[in-house]
Amino acid sequence: MTVVAKLGTKSDHNIEKKEEPKKQFTIDRKNKFTIELFNKICGDKKNMRASYARLTRVKLRSFLTKRYRGQEAVRILDVFDFSAMSYDFDSFYDHIEKLLNFQPDKLKKIAFSIYDFNEDKVVCELDLYAIMVAYRGSRAVGEEEVKGDEIFA
Repeated sequence: MTVVAKLGTKSDHNIEKKEEPKKQFTIDRKNKFTIELFNKICGDKKNMRASYARLTRVKLRSFLTKRYRGQEAVRILDVFDFSAMSYDFDSFYDHIEKLLNFQPDKLKKIAFSIYDFNEDKVVCELDLYAIMVAYRGSRAVGEEEVKGDEIFA
């Protein structure tokens, strides 16, 4: 709980209690998968302790470009603040939890910033087409190849 003091005269001691937003999503940091995923993103050995691993912008970009094509990886990377040079295990998952707990409007803005390829502030047919072209022939979605004519009947 955060306490907010209002300015006033000496006799006016107004103190308002402001509730912090309740986290909807939390990440279990002791989960084996969570630890292995962080080490994998960092490009470190499986048996390395996650507390020693450091995630840099270069490592995250390398990880993202293996999963996303084109501009998506760079735009997802822009969601992260690397001003501190690197993330450790806890700071990375703190940031992920913060992103997951954003208000829906802020999450939509992030999604639009990632998928608005022509930067017209709308995810339009051209943006969807760019995504389909980038993933044409990809096995990234399940085991089957996804074709445009199967999606849009």
